[in-house]
Amino acid sequence: MIPNVNIRVSDESCAPTQGTPYSAGYDLRVWSPDTQQIKILADTDDHAPLYTEIHTGVFLDIQNPLLAAFIFMRSSTASRGLYLMNAVGVIDPDYQGELILRMRSVESGFVYHLERVAQLVFLPIAAVQLTKITTEFQPTVRGQGGYGSTGVH
Repeated sequence: MIPNVNIRVSDESCAPTQGTPYSAGYDLRVWSPDTQQIKILADTDDHAPLYTEIHTGVFLDIQNPLLAAFIFMRSSTASRGLYLMNAVGVIDPDYQGELILRMRSVESGFVYHLERVAQLVFLPIAAVQLTKITTEFQPTVRGQGGYGSTGVH
């Protein structure tokens, strides 16, 4: 059964859409009806803010404790040097506010009203019980090795 997620939009023109019936993500658009373009300054600019907030006009009501939404950049947006401040946005099942993107840029650039800039992907999440222990873990082959510990190639 396909889970239902309620959605509210500021205007029908900013509703998330899939590029094809098999697209994993729903495209999110810039919602800026009063300003047709938004400048995002380069990271290297001395006057650049830490990030630029980009409104989407999209509100979700997931209401499923085993489902979350994740926001990724579209490849066409990333190829222009634009990226999300936190790399991937995590939308918890009980969050109901507007989806707002905090974007940065390698080079100064613009995003435009109704431009598709990010993707909204829904993924199942596992409900777990964390158990605090005071003894050592059972040893594994990897142990505490990280960052290349299993080989570079």
